[in-house]
Amino acid sequence: IYLILQQQGSNHPLHENPDSTKFDMDYIDDVSILGSGRKIITSQNFKGGKSTVVLGGTTLDLHEANLSEGQNSLTVTAIFGGIEVVVPRDWKVIVNITSIFGGVDDKRMINPDQVYESNKVLIIRGTAIFGGWELKNY
Repeated sequence: IYLILQQQGSNHPLHENPDSTKFDMDYIDDVSILGSGRKIITSQNFKGGKSTVVLGGTTLDLHEANLSEGQNSLTVTAIFGGIEVVVPRDWKVIVNITSIFGGVDDKRMINPDQVYESNKVLIIRGTAIFGGWELKNY
């Protein structure tokens, strides 16, 4: 109960109205417990971050963002919940997710002729325990 009430009173920008607001943040730190939401990230220098879901769900929509130069890391943890990550088609993404009684699904439509910027990479690491994780592009 403390964790739920503490989040409701938080001044963190992700807790204002995650269902309809865009965020211009280079680094995200998202926690969803017994809830759900959609975060649209519009940063033009996205560096990664972390997202944790317990008994809930979240969508991290990065299709309007641009990656920072170098290797950028996003850590995801889903316990009895789900995380969906949406990335642009031209991002080079490396996925390393461990699933324990859960599911991991990469639903990106890959174009074999796509040329990626070699100096911009998003590495997604994490765990899905009795939960699920999905990667998409539009």
